[in-house]
Amino acid sequence: SHELKTPMASILGSLKMLKDLKNGTLDLNAEEQDEILRIAIDNGERMNRIIGDLLNFNKLERKKLPMILETHNLNELLNNSLKSFSDFFNQRKISYSLDADSKLTICTDKDRFHQVIGNLLDNAIKYSDKGTEVKLIAKESSSNIMIQIIDQGQGIPEGSKKNLFQSFYQVDATDSRSHTGIGLGLSICRLILGEMSGTIEVQSEEGKGSTFTILLPKVCPV
Repeated sequence: SHELKTPMASILGSLKMLKDLKNGTLDLNAEEQDEILRIAIDNGERMNRIIGDLLNFNKLERKKLPMILETHNLNELLNNSLKSFSDFFNQRKISYSLDADSKLTICTDKDRFHQVIGNLLDNAIKYSDKGTEVKLIAKESSSNIMIQIIDQGQGIPEGSKKNLFQSFYQVDATDSRSHTGIGLGLSICRLILGEMSGTIEVQSEEGKGSTFTILLPKVCPV
């Protein structure tokens, strides 16, 4: 509820300022008006993401989120995910690379796979410093495809690793944390991958970055 109240307070505050501007009780230039609108839109989008996570989590727990498992080109899927985050990478001045055979295929639900990779890329960028790199690596074994998202960011404290994929768990649960969320992103990743007969695990050292490893079957069940 706290995570929803904070953006709502910003949106209401922005609307009240715009109302005062219309009534002539507040004087703002064009740049200041644009900033008020940006704050309202950013917080509206944040609320939308939180509500989306809550709805997805609820459906996944009740096994009501439909999955369409089909064979897809993995290189294509990963490239599309990276492209959708290109502006975010540029804003944070973080580079990225992809190492995956162009012929690799994987059995997955395209939209849900994009959601998983998106959540992991979002975290990797948020918790990495300017000038670092995020790597995506994909390899195949006899029965599985292994995908790794590797960052050079802040890393995860040893005591937090065992709880990292639990619902609503946050590494930094204080009000002063710099990255907001409700602690569902990694839990949703785990639930989605479980529905695809996949797994996810993390290796991390505080101050030296993290590696998230996904294992998925490359052949869809008949």
